[in-house]
Amino acid sequence: MNNKIKKVRDYLFKNKLSRNSRYNFPLSDAKFYQQFLIKAQSRIINNGQIILGSGVNEFERNFSLWLKNNLDKKQILGVASGTDALELALRGLKICPGDLVAIPSHTAYATAASILRIGAKPIFVDINNINFTICPESLNETLIKNPNIKAVITVHLYGGSCEIDKICKICSNFSIPFIEDCAQACGTKYLNRSVGTFGDFSTFSFYPTKNLAALGDGGALLINKSDSNIMDFRSLRTYGWNSDREAIRFGVNSRLDELQAILLSEKLKDLDIRINQRRKLAELYHKLLFPLIGNSDLLSLPKSQENETHSYHLYVIRVNHKKRDLARKFCLKRNIPVSIHYPKAIHQNSFFSGHKTSLPNTERIVKEILSLPLSPYMKYSDVYKVVETLLKIL
Repeated sequence: MNNKIKKVRDYLFKNKLSRNSRYNFPLSDAKFYQQFLIKAQSRIINNGQIILGSGVNEFERNFSLWLKNNLDKKQILGVASGTDALELALRGLKICPGDLVAIPSHTAYATAASILRIGAKPIFVDINNINFTICPESLNETLIKNPNIKAVITVHLYGGSCEIDKICKICSNFSIPFIEDCAQACGTKYLNRSVGTFGDFSTFSFYPTKNLAALGDGGALLINKSDSNIMDFRSLRTYGWNSDREAIRFGVNSRLDELQAILLSEKLKDLDIRINQRRKLAELYHKLLFPLIGNSDLLSLPKSQENETHSYHLYVIRVNHKKRDLARKFCLKRNIPVSIHYPKAIHQNSFFSGHKTSLPNTERIVKEILSLPLSPYMKYSDVYKVVETLLKIL
């Protein structure tokens, strides 16, 4: 074990952060990497490469190697956010204003926002009851009812994976391309293969709460579509410029920041350790809470499904809808930072009030879900504290 890996292991298990700080992943992560950030800043100042410099190039290569599956570094494009990555993927599929794009309604609003930015229209699909990702049967029915749908975005949620083999088959049957939204699934695997390596395009977010977290916004686009001109996407990322800075196509301004890229490359070195720590904490949650199912208001717990290796970006349980909000308030009052991802499905937002959509599973789940604290900086005693508090209210 090299010194860097040992340092990370020791810090995760022996850190002297307060319990509230350990619950706060972005804050704990920033403290751990503070000295490295100073070094990264000095590197940028000394070499003068501030925008799309060697740091971004190195990260694109390092991330392609980390994802494996024989990816070429040119397939990875560092961009300003996960939302931007989704927009670029949609543009890569020639999605135009008025086109229809199928997505699950139970996801971060950014998934829909990327579609709206183009002027396209989201068509909402229901989720399954197990890990709350897009339901293949519901997707199939939606594509039959809406033959003009031009693309599908599947969302790997909370660190869990969609049933990618079924999604691939359905999309192939309808000759419709699909995008994998991996914003919450860095480190998740399906059939022993990194999610993000199945779709025509895949997108990642490096928002500060993610498993691979920047100290600010950041994202990446993975280009899998065989007939895509990768250089076109590099041009699309920067105003549509060619090498002479002449605009030769439509373009946006979406570049991964050099400082963030250098930081992300450093974090990739020990990301597997951090994700493994998340899994260990999730295992302890499961061990302590499982006996409550059927004997309390606890309805279900997350776990890896068949063919899936969960990365536990979030640990989301289901609680009887009559008790969920009471349990949330009870925990927050006792400094246990539980949350809800998400209080409303996208189609329930007022912006979509004109859409008549009925999604039974989605509409039930949003009333039951509760996210428990989960951070690789937490100790086992922190999990015991969370469970001890829940036992008093469930």
